[in-house]
Amino acid sequence: DFRGVKTFQYVDTKDSNAKNELMAGRIEEMIKKELREGGLTEVQENPDSALANYYYGRFLLLEKDNKQALKYLRKAGELEGDNADYHFWAGVAYGANGMIAQEEKSYIKALAVDESHLQSLIYLGHIKLAKNKYREALQLYTRALDIWPDSPSALYNRGLILNKLGRTPEERLAWLYYLNIFPSGEMARMATDYLNAAQDYNFRNHKLGEHTITTEKNLKI
Repeated sequence: DFRGVKTFQYVDTKDSNAKNELMAGRIEEMIKKELREGGLTEVQENPDSALANYYYGRFLLLEKDNKQALKYLRKAGELEGDNADYHFWAGVAYGANGMIAQEEKSYIKALAVDESHLQSLIYLGHIKLAKNKYREALQLYTRALDIWPDSPSALYNRGLILNKLGRTPEERLAWLYYLNIFPSGEMARMATDYLNAAQDYNFRNHKLGEHTITTEKNLKI
């Protein structure tokens, strides 16, 4: 007689986790659908609202609907031309659509509105670097670093540009500064390779089995 005896049901945790992930995915899709429909309704009802176009464009960009995102982000900048953020994000959307010339112009527009717009300085620097316009890129990164001294991409690319320009003493200092802030990870290993190639061994890479770690000169492993 098993009356009064507690019984336990075995739960397959893998199956449970899979069901939870499926449910979470469905909920996420529902939320995204509501945001998409709500954002579209907002811009349809307020087509001359720069803010509505901007937020809807940002949402579409996040969803990788790049063509439609560009449409709304560009319109936001047209409606409110004195907003540097709108021009910047239109630039990001141009870039996502492979329209690099227009992307560059958008960052320039943003900087014409706000010469200290950090993201535009960095992203325009990336474009100049990709075009091998090293001195222009360096000027932009330097301005960005005046605002945010610990910008990872600006610091790394500064060292890279100084290497390209053959300015070795400055390059060494740039890599040392970078590595003192970001001493680990793939970019640190690459920075260390550049530093060592410039005859500075204050940081070294070491192979430990399948892994490579970066250490300072006085740190023993």
